[in-house]
Amino acid sequence: TPTPTPPSPSDGQALSDIQGHWAEAFIRALVERNIISGYPDGTFRPEATINRAQYAALIAQAFDLPDRRAASGFVDVSAEFWAAEAIARAERMGFIAGFPDGSFRPAESLSRVQTVVSLVNGLALIGGTPEVLAVYRDRAEIPTYASVPVAIATQKRLVVNHPDASRFEPSLPISRAEIAVMVYQSLVVTGQARAIGSPYIVMPPSAAVSFSDIGGHWAEDFIRALAGQEFISGFMDGRFRPENPMNRAQYAALLVNTFMPLPKRPPTTFQDVPDNHWAADAIQRAYRGRLLSGNVDGTFRPDQNILRIEVLLSLVNGLDLPPGDPELVNRYSDRASIPSVARPAVASATLNRLVVNHPNLARLNSVAPATRADVSAMVYQSLVYWGRSSAISSPYIVNPDSNPTDPNPGDPSPDTAPLIVIDPGHGGRDPGAIGINNLKETDVNLAIALETARVLGSLKLRVALTRNDERTLALEDRVAIAEQVNAAAFVSIHANSAGLDRPNINGAETYHYPGSEAGEKIATAIQNSITQSLQVVDRGVKTANFFVLRNTSMPATLVETGFVTGAQDAARLVNPTFQEQMARAIAMGVFQSVKQPVG
Repeated sequence: TPTPTPPSPSDGQALSDIQGHWAEAFIRALVERNIISGYPDGTFRPEATINRAQYAALIAQAFDLPDRRAASGFVDVSAEFWAAEAIARAERMGFIAGFPDGSFRPAESLSRVQTVVSLVNGLALIGGTPEVLAVYRDRAEIPTYASVPVAIATQKRLVVNHPDASRFEPSLPISRAEIAVMVYQSLVVTGQARAIGSPYIVMPPSAAVSFSDIGGHWAEDFIRALAGQEFISGFMDGRFRPENPMNRAQYAALLVNTFMPLPKRPPTTFQDVPDNHWAADAIQRAYRGRLLSGNVDGTFRPDQNILRIEVLLSLVNGLDLPPGDPELVNRYSDRASIPSVARPAVASATLNRLVVNHPNLARLNSVAPATRADVSAMVYQSLVYWGRSSAISSPYIVNPDSNPTDPNPGDPSPDTAPLIVIDPGHGGRDPGAIGINNLKETDVNLAIALETARVLGSLKLRVALTRNDERTLALEDRVAIAEQVNAAAFVSIHANSAGLDRPNINGAETYHYPGSEAGEKIATAIQNSITQSLQVVDRGVKTANFFVLRNTSMPATLVETGFVTGAQDAARLVNPTFQEQMARAIAMGVFQSVKQPVG
């Protein structure tokens, strides 16, 4: 076989064969970072496989980590081989290894499971339990040696399965598109890139989180969301103790578990953190990742309570956020207590919506010990910033566009703005309609719903989601959620199906309950917004006796965003860009209809 050669650089915008491809956004993002490239003929060849030498070259380009082992000097990799240095570099970082006979086999293709194990090992990721593998229908095919790494990768959202997110296909050779997505996800996990939405990134099942002392607590949603991703846990007695302080050692462990920081500086020694301290490794990793620092006397003070200002400083440093406009600090009534050296970081945290102030939005309480609730909320906001978690509506998140010390009566306050319930249809054990290329309705519904909620929030409306992950939810529960929060409007988001034998049927349509004038008003506003902003077939506003329309007391509508079985619609519905455009169209329709009372 001919000796493989690295592809020549090709501008991401010029790649001729990725337009509309399911991995297009990820490929372009890596090309922009000069991590991956196309071929001299202007193609990327996303479905082509990748061999072990090409993979090593990609890893060496994507990551700059400290050496963890010595290079072996493989018998089949000469010093003149085009990827020799990259192979040695990837091995030293801990991503790859050779075979018992001393060979590397550079021209051999790389399987999907080998890729996942390599990324988990190289990034030293931890967490994840075998129960996570239940999301894969073909989990029995995952080799025993790979069970834990695949579980970790799944929990960290590294795994991409196309076209069926429920099938891991461990033994298949990995394609250039798949490797691009997994490497990009690795950058997301380690805090080096913003998340990109895709229905093919495997979402781990949400843990059933139940703490006896957080019901009705202001931070309940933040705590459940973090615990559901196994980033934080409660106590043996079943409580979370949200008002308890958190010490610096506990905070270091939380940061490392959540952000998996890559080393940015050499290790150090803290005289009060012995090697056998339960959090010694986490403290060292948090220090090396520039998330936390020690004191001038060479101590870390692991048992000292973490202060709210220290939490914000660590998050701003960990996310590499630039300093913010100092004027933003003036919004806080207790700004005089904010240390001058910390003001640029506080401004940055404010600008990026990391600050959560309870009970008084205008008081930062910078030098007060951070409670477990405070920490949960602000760490979760950091995940939202990176796109790794969906936004949670809370009146205690500081909005940089408004001034709590001088409120504008013309803007709706968090307590008076209309509350919209967004309902992603189906979910969990109920995938909804299955369309072309095994496109699942639930994936489309959730992606569009999450973005709709985000846009509505940016328009200063309050938003509640019936679900923000892949969980099974009865129709009765969806209605109950809307009634319990006294919603101003209920919007259920779905995708349609006409059967795989009728791909010619495409288009969007919106439903309301027969005789409901308020429902018709919001349905018409949404349908008009969709058809005016997107080139879709207009199937009109219709009536239906759907359960969620019949049993809600507020104006309610059900949006069918397109047909997963339609040749035109299916290709659009799987595209993150189209999902965002559809979400914005729905949000603008809702916004237009609730500017005046709709019921």
